[in-house]
Amino acid sequence: MRDVDHNLFVYGTLRRGSSNDFAKLLRRSAEWIGHGRARGRLYLISAYHGFVPSEIEGDWVYGDVYRLQTPELMFLELDRYEGCSATCAQPHEYRRSPSKVLLETGMWIEASIYLYAADISGKQRILSGDFLKEQAKRINQEMFLWARHPRGEMREDKIIPPMMRDEPVGTSQVNARLPFFRRYMPFDRLDHAPAPVTSLLIAS
Repeated sequence: MRDVDHNLFVYGTLRRGSSNDFAKLLRRSAEWIGHGRARGRLYLISAYHGFVPSEIEGDWVYGDVYRLQTPELMFLELDRYEGCSATCAQPHEYRRSPSKVLLETGMWIEASIYLYAADISGKQRILSGDFLKEQAKRINQEMFLWARHPRGEMREDKIIPPMMRDEPVGTSQVNARLPFFRRYMPFDRLDHAPAPVTSLLIAS
């Protein structure tokens, strides 16, 4: 069996760390090879994204590469998920195709990619080519707007819940490396529930 029949490049809701059920299935049933990129353009289709191949210099889509342990069974499930199996109604929105992928190590490999096969007219292009980067940017923007007072002033009770504002940090220090709003992000905006308060502290 060829490498392309084992390797899969994912760039959207199937990426590593996603809470999507099929992303979890990949983590359990496949080996994560690493981050990679493929020549193409990324578009926002609806609540999901589409990869369109491109030969233009500088056009890259970023994602994760997996090596499937049972490719026949996994592709059967993923084809259904992407709506391009033999049992799915035509026309298919996606098609699975072999493509070249550049790993972080600098090595080129062949991998299967689910390419967007429908019309992209009027679709927003994600210029960064990185689904996770755009998702993080959108969350940060929403959190900033959410925390602002209608008059444009930042309110303390919007930054830190009232019951915790006056609680001392104690003899520990806040971990400055963590994102500012992460502790209080809504669960549906995170790939997983936030860590408990104790994980935000570094022992002094």
